[in-house]
Amino acid sequence: MINLSGSKYKWQQNVYCMIKMWMKILLLTITAAAAIKEIDIEQYPFQVSLEKNGVHSCGGTLVRYHIVLTAEHCVHGFPKENLQVRAGTSLRQKGGQVLRVNYVYEHPDYNPVTLENDIAILELETFFDISPLVIPVNVLHKDNAVADDALGLVIGWGVSSSADGNPTPNLKLVEMPKVSDDKCAEVYSNFNATTMICFGRNGGGEACLSETGGPILVRRMKHIMEQVGIASYGIGCGEIGKPGVFTRVTAFHDFIEKYAWRP
Repeated sequence: MINLSGSKYKWQQNVYCMIKMWMKILLLTITAAAAIKEIDIEQYPFQVSLEKNGVHSCGGTLVRYHIVLTAEHCVHGFPKENLQVRAGTSLRQKGGQVLRVNYVYEHPDYNPVTLENDIAILELETFFDISPLVIPVNVLHKDNAVADDALGLVIGWGVSSSADGNPTPNLKLVEMPKVSDDKCAEVYSNFNATTMICFGRNGGGEACLSETGGPILVRRMKHIMEQVGIASYGIGCGEIGKPGVFTRVTAFHDFIEKYAWRP
């Protein structure tokens, strides 16, 4: 008689391991999905949409009522005559106020290959009307640092997964913790800790919801948030071990001061 007890035990153990593995994958999926939620523009009235030929292309933030902060790659090589900014709405390409771009201030040292110095400032044709839905953002001061345990808030109308590929019609938010500079440098050979900063859930979670050009925000006090970065690049969308890379705004304090606060 052949003793199958050992084989039976091994088979049961393999099944148990498989169940544990799939439960872990399911838990990660649910966790990532639960982190994404729909929000209203009144909660984040500084968020704007940068449109190319009337089509939503990138995110951005209002730093003054006629000045927008975004990523350089969003506007590089594109005629300003075809750019417009939409503010004061939770809906992609609908509602709110729309203004044309009067001037684009590009960073002189922007590198389109490495995305170094990925920052631009847009001056609009006039001022947005003041309203509870249109209020400038607080930008982190150059003398302040982002804590290692900081939780970042990313907002925007971008895709929520690599498989989907379609932007969301409604403004959404996802929370993700800061990733260490060393960890980010392991993933991206061109990562520069002086001018870039990384965030990602479970070591991943690229900022799909902000597309690019939009903000990463950190809560300084209960009711005060500050922009610490501009969504720049990443690999995939929400992939484990692939954090999102953001332009570190404190590194560009002088650039922002020079062009955002012109008389």
